[in-house]
Amino acid sequence: MGLLELAAMLAVTLAAAAAIYGLVERPSRQWLRRRTFGRMPDADARRTVHSDQGEPF
Repeated sequence: MGLLELAAMLAVTLAAAAAIYGLVERPSRQWLRRRTFGRMPDADARRTVHSDQGEPF
């Protein structure tokens, strides 16, 4: 495999990973949080409570 093919494969892999993260993982994580914890009472609570990944609940 040549250097150009390797670079193209890396680019395609990173693009696919970003698409899967944005289209599958984030929505499913939000769905699971809503199902598990219910709705947060207000916007201030969402800004002050964080998960272990640094994203608001």
